[in-house]
Amino acid sequence: MNQNLTKTCLFSLSTGVHLVSNTHHSIGVPVFAETVSPVREREQQWRRIVVAKANGRHFFLFATAEGYKQMIERMGYGQLLSAAYN
Repeated sequence: MNQNLTKTCLFSLSTGVHLVSNTHHSIGVPVFAETVSPVREREQQWRRIVVAKANGRHFFLFATAEGYKQMIERMGYGQLLSAAYN
């Protein structure tokens, strides 16, 4: 998806897809990576996005968190996943 993450965009996404910011602390460690919450929980999720400074930035969508992890492993950055998901 080639657009910036806005609140409107977040609320238009399907519950359960995995959202990963295109901004990283280091390779493979995004500043924000979460499964999109149910609509009733998205205000809180939006606050976490803003705190992470991922709002207004490009992002990636994956069907599942596992799909993201598999992509990172294929790219050779699997060892960094523990920092992002622990």
